[in-house]
Amino acid sequence: MNCLRNARGKSGMSQKSLGDAVGVSDRTIARWENGITCPREDDIGRLAQVLNVDPKTLLSNPPLPRRRSKQRRGGQKQEATG
Repeated sequence: MNCLRNARGKSGMSQKSLGDAVGVSDRTIARWENGITCPREDDIGRLAQVLNVDPKTLLSNPPLPRRRSKQRRGGQKQEATG
């Protein structure tokens, strides 16, 4: 949720201070921002209230692109065998 990262940045809050205000850990905020997990509906409401934004704003941006697959030594992708 890069929209969450943008809203947090505009508010000047750290992940820790936002997490404290919302009632979650800074690691949870990081996971939400990196698209690893997603906040529940009630978390989105609390985030929007703390960040003073419309909840739709936090859902408006597309998810971050997924990381590339891991590569083996030598720069070649590991192929599945079967």
